[in-house]
Amino acid sequence: ICGDLVALEPTVTNELPVNFDMLQNYPNPFNPSTLVKYQLPKASYLSIKLYDQLGREVRLLFEGVQQAGYYQVTVDGSNLASGLYFCRITSSDASTGSGDGFTKVIKMSLIK
Repeated sequence: ICGDLVALEPTVTNELPVNFDMLQNYPNPFNPSTLVKYQLPKASYLSIKLYDQLGREVRLLFEGVQQAGYYQVTVDGSNLASGLYFCRITSSDASTGSGDGFTKVIKMSLIK
């Protein structure tokens, strides 16, 4: 577990996702924490990072290999300043660390 991660857990379901995706965080705006859900159709090397509005990395939420499935990560913003943040998920092939990857960025608003 990296950074100020509150929880990273798989969502229980019998089906595997068909494609990569990351949903908008909920609630948004948030204070002090928010939930980000994402899905992986195959085992992938995954990186989830939080950036401020100037593009500086403020937190590494997760980095490593995850199996196919539905997941959610709870982000704790209690030690962050109010403002806009961007959560970026990047994936690549779990066995080689390369290949056609998936990248998506969502905008999150922290209001204290």
